[in-house]
Amino acid sequence: MEQLYPAYVRIDQHARRLKQQGDTRSLDNLRFDVAVDHFCGENQSHIKTIVWVTVPHTTLLGVDDKPGELFGVDILPAQVVCELAADKKSTWRRILYDPPSGMITDVGRKRYPPAAMAENIRLRFRRCTHPGCDRPATRCQIDHTLRHADHGRTCLCNLNPRCERHNLCKEKPGWHVEQPEPDVVITRSPLGHEVAVRAEPIADPDPPPF
Repeated sequence: MEQLYPAYVRIDQHARRLKQQGDTRSLDNLRFDVAVDHFCGENQSHIKTIVWVTVPHTTLLGVDDKPGELFGVDILPAQVVCELAADKKSTWRRILYDPPSGMITDVGRKRYPPAAMAENIRLRFRRCTHPGCDRPATRCQIDHTLRHADHGRTCLCNLNPRCERHNLCKEKPGWHVEQPEPDVVITRSPLGHEVAVRAEPIADPDPPPF
């Protein structure tokens, strides 16, 4: 299983990129076709892996020596991590977080700001911000809380991940969405029910000092 994980990550990420570029095949079909190409094709140079590593910002400041962790994986043997790191087709990205709260403070930027901002938002919320929706943020659109047409800003304070279905739902009469702060999205239904969805910490908060 350890040997299969790097291949699965690479296959899944490449399949999702093809889907986002408009490929009409289902995600499962794309994974299958990419897997066949990956294991049987001659040219694999176009398949790349992105590996996210969480790092406490206090470590970079020299305040402590808290370790970093591989984002999105509970347990991953060091050998597999080393193989991913050594793979020339892998790209490592840093996620800084604040140890007391566990919240993201910065995301390593190797792309243009709009892409880095979208990654930051997806990593903060992890899933669609519509109440009760569990669709992963990686499969959601980055939505302007206050519509861009209504002079909504393109910033962390006005962007959140919403799946296509709930992005359309938000525009129906009676629905209202607001974002009082970057890490909080409040949705109000036509019946007046109000639910706040908060960004998730990237790590467990530090215990209070005694």
